Amino acid sequence: RHNIIRYKLGLMPALDFGYFENMLWNTIHGRFLYNTVHTGCFLKEHFSPLTAIISPVYLTPIATALRIIMKNMFAVAIVVPLFLLAREKIRNNFLCLTLALSVLLMRHYQCGIYVDYHPVHLEPALIVFLFYFIEKKNFFLFAVSGVLLLLCMEDMFLALAATGFYIAVFKKKPVVGLATIVISLLAGVVIVGIIMPFFR
Repeated sequence: RHNIIRYKLGLMPALDFGYFENMLWNTIHGRFLYNTVHTGCFLKEHFSPLTAIISPVYLTPIATALRIIMKNMFAVAIVVPLFLLAREKIRNNFLCLTLALSVLLMRHYQCGIYVDYHPVHLEPALIVFLFYFIEKKNFFLFAVSGVLLLLCMEDMFLALAATGFYIAVFKKKPVVGLATIVISLLAGVVIVGIIMPFFR
C-alpha cells in the first residue's frame, strides 16, 4: 500500500520505475523485455527473462498497482519455504512460523520491499525452496527451482553451483552435487558469454 501511495504522489524513483514500466509494457505488446529508454533488450544488461511473468498485468487498467502488489508478493513469499524448511527440523508450528515471519522484520529485507521491483525480488524464495527440496530429497523440484533461479539474474549460476557443493559435501550426494555444479557453471558460460553479448 505504501508504494502505491508513493506512486500516486509521484514519489517513486523515476529512472528505475519508468525503466521497468516501459520494459514490461513492451513485453506484453510483442517486444520481449525491450526498453526504449536505453534502446534495446534488457537481456544485454541483466539476464532476467523471468521478469516477463509480470507483464500480463499491463493488459489491465490498474497495471502499475498490480505490479507493485506482485513485487511485494514475491518478496514476502520467502515465508512459505522458510516455514516448510523449519518444519523439517522443528516440530513446533508456532516456532516455525515465528522463524519464517522474523525474516520480514529484518531492516535490510524491509528496504528491499520498500524499493521498486527489481529481478532480485524473485530470488530469495527460490533459494530457500532449493534447500527445502534438498531436505525432502525431491531433486526434480530442486531442478525446477534451480532453472527458475537461473532465469532470475545472470549471477545466480554461482549460487546454484554453491548449492551443488553443499549437496555433494554435506548431504553426501556427490553425483547430484557434482551434476549441479557442472550444469550451473555451463549455464553461466552460456548466459554471460553467449546470450548477453548477443543482445548488445
